[in-house]
Amino acid sequence: MLESVAKIFLLIGLGYLLVLLGLKEKVGSKLSKAVFSFLLPLIMFNGLARSKLEVEYLNIVLVAALYIFISLALVAFIVKRLKLKEKTAISTIVSSVFLNSAFLPIPLAYSLYSNILPVIVYTYALILIYYPTVDVLTSFKTRRSDMGFLIMSLKRISRNPIIYSGILGIAFSVYNLRIYVPDSIWFILEQVSVIGIYLSAVVVGLGLPIIRGISVFLGETIMVISFWRHIISPIIHYMLAVFLINDVVVFKQMMLESIMPPATINAVLAYVYGFDVETVSKAIIVSTVFSLAEVFAFIWLGII
Repeated sequence: MLESVAKIFLLIGLGYLLVLLGLKEKVGSKLSKAVFSFLLPLIMFNGLARSKLEVEYLNIVLVAALYIFISLALVAFIVKRLKLKEKTAISTIVSSVFLNSAFLPIPLAYSLYSNILPVIVYTYALILIYYPTVDVLTSFKTRRSDMGFLIMSLKRISRNPIIYSGILGIAFSVYNLRIYVPDSIWFILEQVSVIGIYLSAVVVGLGLPIIRGISVFLGETIMVISFWRHIISPIIHYMLAVFLINDVVVFKQMMLESIMPPATINAVLAYVYGFDVETVSKAIIVSTVFSLAEVFAFIWLGII
């Protein structure tokens, strides 16, 4: 099990090596686009279409939604007490609450359980909540009183290929449409999905900023984000999963999600919306380091 996880971390290291070699722009953007636009939607479709969705998976959506709403309220309260600048406050909230739910946990879940459906369902729920939430926070920053931010959210969601692949996969599962597709096609989809899963780990490394000294680990906001992602988030997920999840593998995958670093897309949106890009970037690299250590600790403790 540990060897499988170590392989994922080596792939992350490969991606980060490309960053250090100055190939992030040349290789990273193309690979990230291919994984996000083609391979992740394919993984999503393949995972949903070939599975029998049960009530248990609706509880995953409930865990994700409750975690986000509870975290938003509590982190917003903490940030208000810290009296941070507005753009830094929003960056801290987004980085604390919204995690890398796909690029890192999908390859880890595949290596640990050979079953990524719970992670896929969790990711799907998170995406549907993520963009509207970020746009609402932006509306507070820009003092917009119109409904433009909601329209922007819907447009962004509608352009996300994962949404459509998820809908198609759910339809295949519910109506048992997979029986009409030849086994040879499913075999090809499975092999391409596996390639996509491993390339996702490389993309995680490509999304990391370069560490320029120990100071990256310091700072009030970075400490808050790290504390939330790696202590409070697991506690909240554990409390929710204990009551809502019965399946052991599903429970472990919820705990795996709980210790993931902030979503790499946060950095992109920070540029777009004028948030504190430095805070978001530092949080990603620091939290990723903590996540790698925490994964091994949770495996040793039998939590994941």
